[in-house]
Amino acid sequence: MGQRIHDHFMIGVPFARAINPISKTNWEGTGVEPDIKVAKEIALEMACKAALEKLLPEIKEPRRREAVEKEIDRLTKELTSKKN
Repeated sequence: MGQRIHDHFMIGVPFARAINPISKTNWEGTGVEPDIKVAKEIALEMACKAALEKLLPEIKEPRRREAVEKEIDRLTKELTSKKN
């Protein structure tokens, strides 16, 4: 939580450090290990595709389900063309 120091400014001072319970390290300066390792050029498309695939089983309305399936197919084709 920040402290207001002026009408347009706040300051926040960290008081804790996040520690990974498994590695006993902090991700600052090193990043977070991705669940799906891909080249940075296709990372956004791959993340969108994975999110839609995870969401798909929850979609009951036929038109929405069809739209999501169509987008997954489009992303799959795009990713295939970028890999080749």
